[in-house]
Amino acid sequence: MPPQHQQASWQQDDFLAKARKHGPNTECLISTILASRSVAEQAYRSSLGILRLAETFGTERMEAAALRAVTLQIANYKSVKAILEKGLDKIPLTMDRPDVPAIVHENIRGARYYGQKAQMEAENV
Repeated sequence: MPPQHQQASWQQDDFLAKARKHGPNTECLISTILASRSVAEQAYRSSLGILRLAETFGTERMEAAALRAVTLQIANYKSVKAILEKGLDKIPLTMDRPDVPAIVHENIRGARYYGQKAQMEAENV
């Protein structure tokens, strides 16, 4: 990086320590962001911005937003800011899929077919 963009005084451990004060989810988020860039200094601005969001929105909301961002694999400043601004951190994070009806089509065999096939193969052995 050019000298004017280098921040020699910043260290990854400093960001992780500041994130740790907010909780394990925030620390995991910052760790993910720091690991996602090939040059650590490129991740410092995002990390700094996220830590500022934590000061603005509070530790509890930051932890919920960090959990959502890491779980959904959208660990970046822009996504975390949107989560906090839209209040998505207040909505419980569920990974359950809604009940989707099974697709019925003549070319789809399903579990029953493969169960029968395995049983026939076992009988032939």
